[in-house]
Amino acid sequence: RFVMFSFNDDDYVTEYRPRKHGGPSNTVLILLIVLVLLVFAVSVTAIVYLLKSPAGPTPSPSETTDPPQSTTENPSQTTTAPVTEPQQPQVGLSFYGTPIDTVEIYRGDLILVNSNYPYNFTANAEKDSKVTDLYNIWKPYPNYCYKLTGTKVKTLPFLGNYLNTFFDAFLTDTGKKDYLVTSCFRTYEIQEETLKEMIEKYGSEETALRYTAKPGYSEHHTGLAMDVYVFTDDQITYKLGEAKMPDVYNWIYENAPKYGFIQRYKAAKESITGYAEESWHFRYVGTPHAEIIEENGFCLEEYIDFLRGYSYPNYLSYEATNGKSYLIYYEPVKTETVVIPEVRDENGNLITPVSTAEQFPGKSTLHLPNNASYTVSGNNVDGFIVTITLD
Repeated sequence: RFVMFSFNDDDYVTEYRPRKHGGPSNTVLILLIVLVLLVFAVSVTAIVYLLKSPAGPTPSPSETTDPPQSTTENPSQTTTAPVTEPQQPQVGLSFYGTPIDTVEIYRGDLILVNSNYPYNFTANAEKDSKVTDLYNIWKPYPNYCYKLTGTKVKTLPFLGNYLNTFFDAFLTDTGKKDYLVTSCFRTYEIQEETLKEMIEKYGSEETALRYTAKPGYSEHHTGLAMDVYVFTDDQITYKLGEAKMPDVYNWIYENAPKYGFIQRYKAAKESITGYAEESWHFRYVGTPHAEIIEENGFCLEEYIDFLRGYSYPNYLSYEATNGKSYLIYYEPVKTETVVIPEVRDENGNLITPVSTAEQFPGKSTLHLPNNASYTVSGNNVDGFIVTITLD
């Protein structure tokens, strides 16, 4: 049976059941229970909301004390400002993120110049402007410790000073001054002439390029390379390393690494360097790098690749023969994607569509110590090499 009740002018329909002893009907009890449950649910929801809400009003952006997080996805575009908190590596040095112009990747004692990576004349214009005649740095007769082919051998002043120190040691050890420096720095034009001469000598460009580089790709452009022969006081000339050369002149191979020099092109490395053995060609890379290269049998290409395995703060630790300890690590420069707009001719016809390319950013950030001596060299490829000298 169904019965209709009128309550607060609203009509409700429910099943009729007889009352028991004048008590409230089941219908009223059900309504009360439902009402209590609703009140309980609303109360619980309110309490949860209050617990999750922050205590106090939310500050406006101008009132926040923490800087906003960067939304840049490309790591190469992140800020280059020094970090406020220094890192503490295992040797107790303090490091700060330090901005550096990415163009520095093309400068330094460890730049790799070969048939794949040309010398950047623009980036090194200021340095190259300081090139001078080696004769101006060479110790004059009778105090000279090596010989020159003439007054027009060019070099960087600092390298000329290193040569004096290097060959002074030879004079001290042997009493001889018979090493002959024939070439150091070369301009683009001089390298053009050198290649032409080599083509005439060997009969083909292919053969000539095993012994000399194309203009723009020669280590001699760096001012860090030199060619050395032997010219005795008896006016006998030896090509370094040839069988008839007296053993005393092998001193240069045994001692060059201690003074920052390496024999750049060795016979076993032609497949990597691209050049045949040149027993006379030496390259300055500095201390302690020359010793590490020699001890491991590396060529410079291999050493550059080897150093990529040592990053901040996973250093390469090395103790050189000069008694000093060094920490060495590599820091890459990450490229960024740029959009190259389309090109159309004067009639609106599409010549090249929109494209993208990868390039280095203008700035990079390096981890550099603020309480130790260090040097930074680009590798002319993709990053920097940091060398820390520990006292």
